[in-house]
Amino acid sequence: MTTDLENFLHARITALRTLNIAYFKSQCPGASDEVALIGLHKARYECREIEASLRLESGEWLRAHGYGRLRVGEILPTGELPK
Repeated sequence: MTTDLENFLHARITALRTLNIAYFKSQCPGASDEVALIGLHKARYECREIEASLRLESGEWLRAHGYGRLRVGEILPTGELPK
């Protein structure tokens, strides 16, 4: 039997993997689609539970659009991921 926390974490990870804007907006009402997409990429880039390929994809997207990390700082060099 899964707990509410496990269900929440599974839904969150799935939303990050798929860049699910609707899920993000359900957690942050009032966010625009653009803000949701930026937030999803920032969270996915930092999340160690996400596959490296998806994290790197988000890092490149953030770099290409001029955004930094969720935490303070620049996106790491190509091929590197936050620990």
